[in-house]
Amino acid sequence: MSLYPLKVEKNHLVSNGKNIILRGFSIADPYKIRNKDKIEVSFIINKIVELGGNVIRVPIRPDLWQTIPNFFELYIDEIVDECLKNDIYCVLDWHAIGNPIKNQTRMKESFIEKNGCKYYRYDSNIEIAYKFWAESSQRYVKKKNVIFEVFNEPAPGEKDIQKMELSALYWKEWKLCLEKLIEIIRINSNNLILISPVRWAYNLSNVAEYPLIGKNIAYSVHPYPIHTDWQENFEKVVGKFALVVTEWGFMEKTDQDFLRSNSVQYGVPILNYMEENHISWIAWCFDKSWDPKIVNSWEDRDYSNWGKFITQRLGEILRKPL
Repeated sequence: MSLYPLKVEKNHLVSNGKNIILRGFSIADPYKIRNKDKIEVSFIINKIVELGGNVIRVPIRPDLWQTIPNFFELYIDEIVDECLKNDIYCVLDWHAIGNPIKNQTRMKESFIEKNGCKYYRYDSNIEIAYKFWAESSQRYVKKKNVIFEVFNEPAPGEKDIQKMELSALYWKEWKLCLEKLIEIIRINSNNLILISPVRWAYNLSNVAEYPLIGKNIAYSVHPYPIHTDWQENFEKVVGKFALVVTEWGFMEKTDQDFLRSNSVQYGVPILNYMEENHISWIAWCFDKSWDPKIVNSWEDRDYSNWGKFITQRLGEILRKPL
């Protein structure tokens, strides 16, 4: 297999003139994998390749990028190269959560303190995102397998959420920041860019009405079980724009309401819909602790219920005749 850069043509991702559907998994933060789990990230990539995945997604924490010198060299370069060696794509996910317009970050209790400054794990500061993408787009301009996901979860939606200390975020104002992010990346690279809508990368309604203009742009979506109107949400843009579901998954027993469901009510219907409509997807998370986790341990085939479901279904999909 030869891997080619991805392009967007109408509502399709295209590789060397042929439509392609991405199917794969997010991994956990590579710093955690190496320093806490004490395993090589290549071990996880090889497991994903064995399952038939053609893409992985790498969450890059803003706090680590800001506080670890040579972060790309230490943690990201090897992942990009390992994916390239295995002919699979690699999504670099700037794993920020919050309102970038108001500089309001979720879960500010999680931070690294260095030289008297606090660096937040999910820092939504748009100026930091601009700097990150200026550097990363230049660094990986020649890597044909790299995809840029510019902001993990812009939040909230069109209403304030006081208990989360988040002011309303509107697509039209977020779109202005996205246009600048795209401009920064395009100075260096024509690689595929993934754009997250507001409401935790979910609300596609305004995207349909006020889309971004540019080449090689697709929209990322996180339709977790809490979003019972996921089909209606998809219908606003399906067939019009290229879509990549960059996070999805479920847990049957959990205190996290947004994840609680099962394969019958959620897994089967949404996966069937994505396959029928040629929507690319990346399951969260090929890890033993980040929920909804796909593995219980790093022993072979020790999957959670969610992991059993998605790995089995991926195998069935890939075995279907073209």
